[in-house]
Amino acid sequence: MNQFNKDTIVFITNNLELASQKRKSKKTATILAFPLLGGLGIHKFYLGQIGYGILYLMFSFLLIPAIISLFEFISYTSMSNDKFDIKFNPEFSYYNQFKTTD
Repeated sequence: MNQFNKDTIVFITNNLELASQKRKSKKTATILAFPLLGGLGIHKFYLGQIGYGILYLMFSFLLIPAIISLFEFISYTSMSNDKFDIKFNPEFSYYNQFKTTD
């Protein structure tokens, strides 16, 4: 049983490290969502939502994506770090709950 616990701790620690390396920054996403760049969908590409990024890029001449990105900018600004991680960094959020203090 003790070996199982050690293996589990190693597994969680390794996956938490990997998730931390892939973690998207709330600050960067918020800056990229500002309507100037957000209207082109840059923040969507950064967050890994490639399909939405392409749609924003295709319709950027209509300025509709710029309006939507303004609302997303406000949403990201008012969102807590934990809520941002749950939405855009689910692996980090999952493994972080098991963080061990060795």
